[in-house]
Amino acid sequence: MSIAPIILIVGNIVARFNLKTGQILAYAKEFIPSNIYTTFKPILVSFLQSGGSGSLSIGIVVTIWSASQIIAAVRRSLNEAYGVKNAQGAIVTRLMAFVLTLGLLLLIVGLSVFFTLSQVIMDAILNITNTSKAFVPVWWSRLLANKNLITFVGMFILALLLYYFVPNAQVKLRYVWIGAMTTTVGWIVISQGFRIYIELFARRITSYQTIGSLIVLMFWLNFSGILLMFGGVVNATVQEWFEHEIRPKSPRVMKRLRRRFSKKNN
Repeated sequence: MSIAPIILIVGNIVARFNLKTGQILAYAKEFIPSNIYTTFKPILVSFLQSGGSGSLSIGIVVTIWSASQIIAAVRRSLNEAYGVKNAQGAIVTRLMAFVLTLGLLLLIVGLSVFFTLSQVIMDAILNITNTSKAFVPVWWSRLLANKNLITFVGMFILALLLYYFVPNAQVKLRYVWIGAMTTTVGWIVISQGFRIYIELFARRITSYQTIGSLIVLMFWLNFSGILLMFGGVVNATVQEWFEHEIRPKSPRVMKRLRRRFSKKNN
């Protein structure tokens, strides 16, 4: 439910920055199985090259509604992994879903803008300062050309933020990166595994074209969800091993309100 609206929003925002669609698709191709990418590439191109404010507003509403349910489910699962209870109600959960969805979209767009326009910005700076391209570090040029590394870093940052902000536990960053790294590596392995499996063993499924691609997409999303929960379990296990205790997040806002209310009554 939330995949198409997210593509709509990103496509509309990307179109406003006049970014090249080919470069965006090159990054998406790195972590999407080839059969799924081939089938949905025209849809991606259509979303990235067109779309008005109406589709943007509809995409935002549908995405927030869908993401609120997804984040709530992920939050419940991660809370069970950490052994804490969900102290927030439905309203707070929806607000968190809005903030996380907005942050996710901003991060995706930010990475797209940075890695797509970084070379253009660098060339403009060199022209203004009359500096030769020989002064540009070699590692920077290689970084921009390495789409696999850029995709890996972007996915790692997304997983890191998800594991850090979603659980209702006092999560520490020095433990969260382990599960985020596990999820990122596992996601790439699953995508490559699906690609190899489809090319060697699943030709009958792919012969159904769109229907077969949807079946493969459902399996891929299912395994991705399992991998996401596995990364959360890894984080909870590592933190409990070293800290021997996992505490829930303290409701600071409610405590402050109660203190002020008690002071007024006294």
